[in-house]
Amino acid sequence: MMHNAIELAIQRGWKVFPLIHRSRFSMEQPLLTQATTSIEQVDEWHRQYPDCLWAVATGEDSGVFAVEFSRNSGIQTMRSLCEDDFSAMDTLQIRTSKQVTMFFHWPEEGLPAPRRQQIAEGIAIRHEGGYAWLPADVEESGGEYMYSNPTESPKDAPGWLLNLAHQKFSTGRAAAVVPFPSSKPSTHIVALSFAMRDNRWACEFISMEDGGLIVKTLFFRSARTVLLLAERGGLAMNAANRKWLHSSIRNGGGKLLLTLTNEQYEKLLAA
Repeated sequence: MMHNAIELAIQRGWKVFPLIHRSRFSMEQPLLTQATTSIEQVDEWHRQYPDCLWAVATGEDSGVFAVEFSRNSGIQTMRSLCEDDFSAMDTLQIRTSKQVTMFFHWPEEGLPAPRRQQIAEGIAIRHEGGYAWLPADVEESGGEYMYSNPTESPKDAPGWLLNLAHQKFSTGRAAAVVPFPSSKPSTHIVALSFAMRDNRWACEFISMEDGGLIVKTLFFRSARTVLLLAERGGLAMNAANRKWLHSSIRNGGGKLLLTLTNEQYEKLLAA
């Protein structure tokens, strides 16, 4: 018999599985690759492992990823990075005495997969091939893992958080490319690092397809050019991203990931 938290997860389209090894530090979870939305399979697992805790397999198939913030350094880091954009707090959350886990929609452009899941001090990401623990129930009291509001839904991740993940990816060189949908076969993924130097904006374009190779460094006098580069490079200029970008410019620099067409990429190389 399913408990409410698993049923709620399946209703959201999440693939779930039982945690045979309870420790977060276990080398592997044997049933992770078999995560399912099948009620029949879940009932069978309940019979086989009646005392197991459960988890959601994060990634594109479940349409969700999770970010874990430790109660001490993680929350403090978030406050220092979010530039007063606390929209992340409106998403579905699981809280424990030591951490807060926030769930977000899997972005259309995918997510990088760094070797280390920690993307900043006290902040870890559970992405493709990972998992996040589920509460023992959906009640708001009792148990170690609790939904802060079980009726809340995952939201789109704020721009500052996605940029943080991409920055970790670009500096860590953990993978060759960000996994874009097959409908975009002619795009090039380029990291843009911009900083004010000698009253000019130094823009370094770093190819993610060549192991982090700097393919071009250009200098511009106006910050407006940096904004145009971000817009033309596919950065979704919603309120959160625009606020983050303007704040980075005021602070003298930042990093973001651009998606360039073949034509845009050739123009960059020829500039």
